[in-house]
Amino acid sequence: MDNTRLVLFVALSLVVLMLWSAWQQDYGPASKHAAPPASSTAQTKTAPGAPATGGGAGTGSATSTSGVPSADLPPTGGAAPAAKPSKPAQATGARLLPSTGRIHVKTDVLDVTIDTT
Repeated sequence: MDNTRLVLFVALSLVVLMLWSAWQQDYGPASKHAAPPASSTAQTKTAPGAPATGGGAGTGSATSTSGVPSADLPPTGGAAPAAKPSKPAQATGARLLPSTGRIHVKTDVLDVTIDTT
């Protein structure tokens, strides 16, 4: 057969095409034409204070007049509460690091002192 190299090249090309196609399905960018997943509650509710759309026949989505979907937000009662300073979580009976700023790590291979300052 005189066309052995040509047949092998075509077979290799098909394998590469199938690999590329599978890669695009798994890791490729999302299609711009794909419809977003439908959520029955998110599309029917509107946020408090958001303008309601004129629900004509066939609209079926809760969007504001700018065309951006409104979010389901809890009502706010004025100013937001002030953030409390958080304390570091400490387990009962936990040992604190020494105040020298150095950590000594010893493994089966390494014997290292790490300066944390």
